[in-house]
Amino acid sequence: MNNQRRHELEQNVLAGYLGTHLAKLQHLVKPACIAIAAGVVLFLGYNAFQNWSSKEAAKAWTDFYFNLDGESDSFADLSQQFKGAAAGQWAQHAAAVGYLQDGIEAMYVNRKEGVALLKDSIERLDSLKNSNIAELKRLSNLGLAQAHESLGELDQAIEYYQTASGLPGTPEIERERISQRISYLQSNEARSFYSLFAQLDPKPAAPPELKGDLSKPPETPSISFDSANMPALPSTTDATVSTPADASQPAHLELDASAPAQPNENAQPEGSTPDSGADTSANSPASSPEK
Repeated sequence: MNNQRRHELEQNVLAGYLGTHLAKLQHLVKPACIAIAAGVVLFLGYNAFQNWSSKEAAKAWTDFYFNLDGESDSFADLSQQFKGAAAGQWAQHAAAVGYLQDGIEAMYVNRKEGVALLKDSIERLDSLKNSNIAELKRLSNLGLAQAHESLGELDQAIEYYQTASGLPGTPEIERERISQRISYLQSNEARSFYSLFAQLDPKPAAPPELKGDLSKPPETPSISFDSANMPALPSTTDATVSTPADASQPAHLELDASAPAQPNENAQPEGSTPDSGADTSANSPASSPEK
């Protein structure tokens, strides 16, 4: 009896303790549920974002590789479409390198166009010179050095060459080439050459001058024939139409296989001599026509 009573008292004490503390925690239940629900939503959202990012990255690289033979403008469009992504940064670099190459070539035929292309390349490479991709950062600084060198801005070119050479991951053989290039750009020979090159201002060849009114379509040339000089057509009124003989049966001879052969009325009996006045045309060859 005492044990049962003691057990009841213990249960009452525990129930009172739980009731007191649950009353204190009751105002925290709703915020706790909201926090748990928010955590679940954030977790699901993060997974969805990761999946979406993976799909976008895969699409970006697919478009990049399928555009490797494309023009610089196509890479420029890709860099805007996937801006910030790794594939977008490499597309930006590909566009910049394309404009750099076109600009260097254009400097020898159309300086104005060449300068515009080189400045476009510099603008794009400048956005990549501090990229978090080490290889892209190194190549962008090298490209900036080449672009400024082509414009005759030798001091800036030397600065970017030095930056590229000092970056980690730059191969030793490339450092040697950069060092040689810097030594050349610092020489009087290079200063003299680029000073003369800056004065070179080639112009594109003028298009050929076209005669006539270009606002109208070209006229169709008139073609006429003089009937007096044309040969006469052959006459077909007296032409005799002849057809080749049918090889399946002799010409001018029709035989009826179902009827017996008829005796020749002009034939002479055996042993008799033909009459001198008899018609022997059937047994003589055809005579030639009279002239």
